[in-house]
Amino acid sequence: MEVQTQEHVDGLTQLEERVHRAVELIRSLKTEKQELQEAVERMRAEHQNFESRLEAMAHEKEELQRQGQEYREKEANWGQYQKDREDIRTRIDSMLAKFEELEI
Repeated sequence: MEVQTQEHVDGLTQLEERVHRAVELIRSLKTEKQELQEAVERMRAEHQNFESRLEAMAHEKEELQRQGQEYREKEANWGQYQKDREDIRTRIDSMLAKFEELEI
């Protein structure tokens, strides 16, 4: 009977060790899970930050494209203005030359 009791004690000791290892493993897994959850939250926050920055950059790009288009239009208008101005100056010079011819 003492042999059976010793076997029961040994069995209980082994069971106790297995339970202890299982508890340690569960604690370790809980800690790892918590760390992973925190990492996921940090990544979500970074992702949201990147999304916000990307959206701001997209708006800035659109604004710069709009300004570029306005500049090109103004540049084209300025070129036409300069051409018209030269045409007017040429015509005035031509008229002045004709008036000078009349005075002679």
